[in-house]
Amino acid sequence: MKSTARMSRLVLVDSVGIKPGARDSRDIADIYAVTNRQLDELVYADPKAIARDTKTLPESELVLIARSRESTGRYAWNPYMHDPKLQGRLHRVRIPTLVLWGEADRVVTPDYGRALAGAIPGARFDTIAGAGHFPHLEQPVKLAGAIRDFVKEPAS
Repeated sequence: MKSTARMSRLVLVDSVGIKPGARDSRDIADIYAVTNRQLDELVYADPKAIARDTKTLPESELVLIARSRESTGRYAWNPYMHDPKLQGRLHRVRIPTLVLWGEADRVVTPDYGRALAGAIPGARFDTIAGAGHFPHLEQPVKLAGAIRDFVKEPAS
């Protein structure tokens, strides 16, 4: 992020991009080293509530799922899910910032989110109960409410 001049507020939801841990530590789960069932357990607070039987999905939806995973691999593989320069640039963010995290995220834990918020001056960190890595799918009303409340806060 080079400038926030054209923004008034920033909301980050379960965002990746930094490497807060040691070089040899895994800050972000390897989503390519697990089965689909294991991935659902990492991603969702309640995998059974979101579960889908891929055997019954139309081919067009299976293609979209495969392309989505392929795109993630192409854009986020090397280095894995982070930009080595980003953490050093986050001090430039000079607008009110809210970092929201799924309380049950096991892809990138809430501690990762706290580290991300800690790298942004004055950023606030909060969690969404009953959500994993995709709060917009599991708790859309809670997520929208948290964002609405943040946006409505008076400017300081």
